[in-house]
Amino acid sequence: MEKLTEGEQYVNQKTERSHHKLGDSNAERAANAREADRRLMDSFADVEYTKEGGFSQTFEKEIDGRIYHTEMSFSYDSECGTPKIVLEHSKSLLDLNRLRRLVSIRIESENYVLDSSEVPFPKSGIYFFDVNGLSDAEKWKYSHQGIQEAMSGIISGMPPSTPAGIITILHELGHFWRSDADNYHKMFGSLGRAYRKVQSRTPMSGHEKGMVLEEERSAWAVALKEAVEFLKPICDTEDVKKSVHFALSTYGKALKDTKTQG
Repeated sequence: MEKLTEGEQYVNQKTERSHHKLGDSNAERAANAREADRRLMDSFADVEYTKEGGFSQTFEKEIDGRIYHTEMSFSYDSECGTPKIVLEHSKSLLDLNRLRRLVSIRIESENYVLDSSEVPFPKSGIYFFDVNGLSDAEKWKYSHQGIQEAMSGIISGMPPSTPAGIITILHELGHFWRSDADNYHKMFGSLGRAYRKVQSRTPMSGHEKGMVLEEERSAWAVALKEAVEFLKPICDTEDVKKSVHFALSTYGKALKDTKTQG
């Protein structure tokens, strides 16, 4: 039996860890993740997405004797044409009439502030889809659209009025914040090539496999670290953790199933 490379060992170890976080069997893991994702797709606010508009609400909840308080606001419009990132990744799958552009967002809790006017955001924009009125099966199709590219912006299949939308946007921002936007192609060229190999199931080196999973884990770590506290008045954060571990285990499985190149 061939000895596993360091990258392959990393993928196996971290994928197994995510598996155990979800349950003891494949059936249990799938059921737990599916139910968590379904709940995270539910809107936490009644937002009717028109051509342009905004949302502002304060959430408060007592958990184990502590009051958690979160203020959230965002604005959006539909004056975005069809962004390159949507054309390349989602045009054939999704209803582009539902596409909106996130103009601004602010989230504030006791120990956390996210303000799009104060932190780096992609110049090409952040986009999401209005899923109001869709069935769970249709929402599922949208919920799995989460992509970040330096020159093309960010797309979240779910809107920021759902926990799934918020954590997807944070995850993709995690990739963006981890890169130096001015030198993105220089720094992430090899990583970008590795991602394309995963998507096309092209043979890749063990080093590339480890690099991709480490980047995914790091970007999700940003989402978890930032989201867990401010989402507590809004949704069950255990669902957030299950969803993230399922995403990581799915990515890990794809990497394991991709043939290792010499």
